[in-house]
Formats: sequence, structure tokens, C-alpha cells
Amino acid sequence: MKKSLLSLLLALSLLTGCLVVPAYADTTAATDTTGETEDPAMTETLPDLAQDAEAPRTDYAFGSVCILNGCRSLDGQMPLAGSNRKLDTAQAAIVYERNTGTLVYAYNPDTKLPTGTLSKIVTALLVVERIENLDAVVTVQEGIASRIPAGAQSIKLRSNEEMSVRDLLHCMILQNAADAAVALAEYVAGTRATFVDMMNQRVKQMGCTNTTFTDVHGAGSGAQYTTARDMIRIMLTCSDNETVKKLLSTQEYTVEATNLSEKRSLQSQDYLMQNKIVTKYIDERVTSGFVSYSNDAGASIVCTADNTKTAGATGMNLVCVVLGATRVFAENGWSVTNYGNFDEMVKLLSWAYKNFKVHRVIYNGMSLEQIPVAGGNNDVVGVANVDIDSVLPSAAKMANLIRNVSVRDGGLTAPIQKDDVIGTVEIWYSNSCLMEAQLLAQESVRTAADSGLTVYSALAPQNQGEKNSLSGAILIICAVILVPTVSYLAINSYLRSRAKAKRRKRRENRRRSQ
Repeated sequence: MKKSLLSLLLALSLLTGCLVVPAYADTTAATDTTGETEDPAMTETLPDLAQDAEAPRTDYAFGSVCILNGCRSLDGQMPLAGSNRKLDTAQAAIVYERNTGTLVYAYNPDTKLPTGTLSKIVTALLVVERIENLDAVVTVQEGIASRIPAGAQSIKLRSNEEMSVRDLLHCMILQNAADAAVALAEYVAGTRATFVDMMNQRVKQMGCTNTTFTDVHGAGSGAQYTTARDMIRIMLTCSDNETVKKLLSTQEYTVEATNLSEKRSLQSQDYLMQNKIVTKYIDERVTSGFVSYSNDAGASIVCTADNTKTAGATGMNLVCVVLGATRVFAENGWSVTNYGNFDEMVKLLSWAYKNFKVHRVIYNGMSLEQIPVAGGNNDVVGVANVDIDSVLPSAAKMANLIRNVSVRDGGLTAPIQKDDVIGTVEIWYSNSCLMEAQLLAQESVRTAADSGLTVYSALAPQNQGEKNSLSGAILIICAVILVPTVSYLAINSYLRSRAKAKRRKRRENRRRSQ
């Protein structure tokens, strides 16, 4: 009896082992698919990018989404901060961050409005581009006073007065002098009409499609017009020219006595930079600018501002425009109570620097998506190969961003080579696309046939075949051992039970015979 019990226990142990061992093999295979340390890139935690949000669907080609449906570049049609009115009287306003190419804010950016005397910065640019020697002497043509509109600002140039190109440029920009603009235009092109043609051709080269000039100083005909977006283009080009940039940032300048006049002392009329006349508007972040005012065009201003020295990598290099603000005068008719352009630009700059910062939204080598590969031995990880910064609200978190990934050809098929372009990614904030980038394959993906594996599904672990083979082998071994053992024990138990029955029957027969 004891031997039979031991045999049954042995059989149960073998049976239990056959069930447990394959299960253990399955568990081991599922938790350790390669036998190597897991690749960190495959499990990299993204910086709180929203995984379950959906970006607005578009059919725009790669590179166009962030412009036509976003705020990337000056042509962006969906400014990051929208296009609602934020200033009291300005007819148009725009804030553009130069380093990241982000259109932060735009109000009526493409509305055609009078240029006012802002046209003088194009005059200055053309003169600097055409005249190599700024110390060359200009002789003012006869009758210059008759070619200046009534009421226009001037430095009272006289016929045949001699002054250098450099001095005339400073008179035109710091004093907003129309006669200096005429003298320079006639010196460069011979006639004002020829120079105006050059101005119109030059701004077209900048991409300005809504700007037309009719005079060289902007103090005359109201037929000339521009837009806030075009003025940003013009200011960007001007600030790329070191000579013009320095000219637009100068606050004081002295013109030495000429053959027909005494020394002239000039002060900038841009009160954001110059504080000797009006002190309340000074802003140390403003690096250059130009102002305009006329009864017809209103008060306008263009400027550049930069806080990167104090804010570091999160700082913004802004180019801003305010067009057509209202200037308010006191009862005496000449004392200004509200300049309009300065007041609204101060408000715009304060709002922008308080509420926005630069953030890195994509970095080189960043893992962005794990993508299945049909017929491949594993998935592929899509990575970026560029660093991309964008302006974002100061309080925004990376979790506020939406990531929209598009896979090449609608799906990937093995083989894939390392650094192949496998798709694109868009990063959105609210309803504005911040940027677009290509996704590259982090590593190569071989076909399943090349790797010697049997693929059971497109998403099966790469060692599914190995796992099944191991489980099957263990079950076969167990069956070979278990079946004979169980059979032997069953037959042995049956024979023993019959022998016991016969002995019991003989004992009973002997007792009856006695």
C-alpha cells in the first residue's frame, strides 16, 4: 500500500512539473524578450507631451501646416496669442519673435494702412545699400524747399548746402527730416520718382505684397500704404544691415557746421530709447526703432526689443509694429496728453514679455513615437534630428502641447534602415501649430525572415516562436515520462487489488469449512 501511495505521489509531482515549467517558461519569455538590457530609448518618458489629445486634422503638405494652420514664420495664419484687439486705438499691431520665427500676436496684420513717415527707413536702407562711402559729400539741389510738403518736419536745408551722406541719414532718422530724405534720394537716383521705383522694387524683394510708396519721405500723398506684416519684413531686413541697425538705435547725433549752416544737435524722437525729452516711456529692452505721426496716418511705431541678456535661453528677441494709433492733444491744441504710438507699444511690450517665453519643444535625438513595422522583427522608434524652440505662454506646460504623428505611406513595412525618414510630427498649442519636423528611424529594422523568426502577428514579441518551441519541448518530454509511469501505476494498482480480493475470498472459504 505504501509503495502504491508513493508511486501515485511521484506521478502527481511529474504532472505538476509538466504544467508549471511551461508556464514559467512563458512568463520568463514575456518579461525578457532578448536576454539583454532594455534599450532606454524604447522606454523614454516624453516630457509630458499629451498622448491622448488629437490635433486638428489638416490636408496641408509638410512644412505648410505650421504656417497655414499655425504661428511658425511671419506668414503664420494662426498667431499663438490670437488676433483679438488688445490695444485701445491701434488699427493694426503685430508681435514677432525673431529667433524662433514665432508669430506671437497679430491684429489686422494684412490691413492696408497709410505708411506715414515709416517709409523713411526704406529710404535709409536703399541709401546705405547703394552708397559705399557714407562720408561722401552731397550738394543739395536747387529749390529743395519747394519739394517738401507743407507741415513736414525738416532741418531747413538750403540750395547748394553741402553735407555728408552720414549726416543726412542721421537728420532723416533722428529728426524725421523730409528735406534730408529728398536730398539723399536725388543724390542716389537723380530724381525722386526714380528713387520711389527703387523703393517699391526693394520691398517686393523682401516679400512685401501689400506695400506701395509714392514719395521718399512719407509726409506727402496718402496714396501710399503698407501693412503691419509688411512692416515687420522691412524692419527685419533693416536690422540685418548693421549700419541701418545702428542708425535706428542712435539717440543723439551732432552735425558739424556746413558751408551754409551752423552746427545742428539732433535728438531721437523715439521716446522708448531716448529719455531727455519725455521720460515715462523708456524701456531698456528696446534696441532700435522709428516713429511716425501725421493727422491722416495717425501715430505709428516700429521697434526691436530684446531681453535675452537678462532672461537667457527663455528670452525673446521681438520685432513689433503699431500702426494708426490715436494721438490725444490738450485743449491748447499742441501739448500731447497721449502719444498713442508710445503708449500702445509700451503696453504691447509689457504684455508680451510678461506672458510669453521661449521653450525648446523638440530636441535633437528626442524619441517621439514607437511605430509598428509590418513584417519586421521589431517596432521602430521615430526620433527628431533637430533642435526647435518656440514661444509659449509663460505658464504653459509641456502637457499642454499636442503631438500629431503621421507615418510614411500610412504604415511601415520592413526592412527599414537607420535614419530613414519614417514620418513627420507636428506640435500644437491650442489651435496653433508650433512646428513640424521629420521623424527618422532610430535603428534599422530587419525583416522577420532575415532574423530567422516566425512572426505570428504584426505586433507579436520577437521571441514568440522561441517561447512556443520551448513550451512544446517541455510538454513532449513530460508526456514521454508521464504516460508510461501512469500506465504502469494503473496496471500495478489493478493487479494488486485483484490479488487482495482473491486472498480475502480464500480466507473467507477456510473460515466457512471450519
